[in-house]
Amino acid sequence: MMRYQLFLLRLLAKLLPKLPRRLVLWGAALAGILAWLLAGRARAAVQANLAHIPALAAQPRQLRCAVRGVFIHTALNYADLLRVPGIAPTQIQDSITVLRLDLANAALERGKGLVLVTPHLGNFDYAIQWMSWHGYRVTIPVERIEPREMFEFFLSLRRAKGITFVPADTREGLRAMLRALAQNEIVLITADRHIYGRGATVDLLGTPATLPVGPALLAQRSGAVLLGTGCWRETWLQTFGAFYPLPQLPPAVDAVPDTNRADTETYMMRQIAQFLGDLISAHPEQWVVLTRIWPT
Repeated sequence: MMRYQLFLLRLLAKLLPKLPRRLVLWGAALAGILAWLLAGRARAAVQANLAHIPALAAQPRQLRCAVRGVFIHTALNYADLLRVPGIAPTQIQDSITVLRLDLANAALERGKGLVLVTPHLGNFDYAIQWMSWHGYRVTIPVERIEPREMFEFFLSLRRAKGITFVPADTREGLRAMLRALAQNEIVLITADRHIYGRGATVDLLGTPATLPVGPALLAQRSGAVLLGTGCWRETWLQTFGAFYPLPQLPPAVDAVPDTNRADTETYMMRQIAQFLGDLISAHPEQWVVLTRIWPT
């Protein structure tokens, strides 16, 4: 079965770039609605996640629409990803508007690299390709999934325009991220879902959740600047991205050199969780996480 799925995906990767993007995304939206109807377990997980957003918790109709939107946007994202190797970089550039880029440039001017944290939101794959095309060297840790052949196929699509991916669960991956920061490059981490390594329990959307501490640890260890980033579809064809300031250290750190490292980490994790929650709340239908963030 997997052999036929891979064959179909490879065929789509060749065909979709030749078709009008608008037509491709309409077809993807229909596939997303079908998945929403049929994937009961994933639908329940998405609903459980989105129910933590205060604006949706007491609005069953809006919650249902947002859940359906997550499946539609997931399908839109896969359709765009399948097109990436076969389209000119200018097609990606023309579909994305980036706000507050000066924050990223100012961080890199310090010469110690940049750690970006983001939720699984919006047209993520187009956004990272935009960064690569504009000369930013980006390293991203990824979760290795099974089957391996499917994982390698999607990774090859994402690498098509020059993004570097490293395993999130190995020392080699950690060394690659530290090396990238030492070379004044960017490490981008999706921080709204804890998978590997050490996590910290902080309030996300008003409920305690375990989030990865990797971004805070990398920034502390390397001296890199820590920023938030995210993207969202303003329309199906047009994506907006933005960078957001995050406090680097508690105010007391500068005044008290021996401030406890654990307190610093906790402070940073709270700021990260607040940023993630605010961005997710602004675009809940585009939070493309199909597994539960909070345990049942």
